[in-house]
Amino acid sequence: MASAQSIATGRGKRSVDIAPDDALGLSGMLSFPANFAKGIAPIAAASIWSFTHGYVAVEWSVFLVSVLSAIAFFVAVRVSRQTTARTP
Repeated sequence: MASAQSIATGRGKRSVDIAPDDALGLSGMLSFPANFAKGIAPIAAASIWSFTHGYVAVEWSVFLVSVLSAIAFFVAVRVSRQTTARTP
């Protein structure tokens, strides 16, 4: 289980439940999406701001991406539970 600090800082951790001890590099692969988003977010925000000449569109973009992420999470949980329930 991830520690509170790793959750608060958004760092990816190797899950012991899904990866053996010799799975080197898995931690980096799990943290890649978060690191990519952290790197591209300022560039995307600056691009939106330069096109619209205001920060309101940036705020709405962040809100919509957050809502989309939450929906994707709940869909993934639901699909995972259905798949797990069918496994004998």
